[in-house]
Amino acid sequence: LEAGLTIRNMRRNYRPVAFVINFEGDTMISSMDLLRKQVSIIVNCGRAGVDKAVVVITSPGGAVSPYGLAASQLVRIRKAGIQLVVCVDTVAASGGYMMASVGDTVCAAPFAVIGSIGVVTQI
Repeated sequence: LEAGLTIRNMRRNYRPVAFVINFEGDTMISSMDLLRKQVSIIVNCGRAGVDKAVVVITSPGGAVSPYGLAASQLVRIRKAGIQLVVCVDTVAASGGYMMASVGDTVCAAPFAVIGSIGVVTQI
């Protein structure tokens, strides 16, 4: 208040923001471009140490390379100093599990299926 800021401006300027991404994965992550754009917005607009990113993952898994790239996109959020919270409501298997493991915090529904269900080698 001494700096001349009104209560309204203080709330608008210093209120934490929660960015939410709903990630619906398939075997080859056809929505990779959208995920990359969403992460870029969070990294560029988010404030380190103040804001959070919440990623809701629903994925049966798939190819290693696309999911590795998706996980590296989420790492960009953490490197920007924005806390990453990953939520799983139904399933995050295989590559979805790889993405979830990148988060600072992982929240899962009691009966959600989370974990690696095997490895498929591509030649």
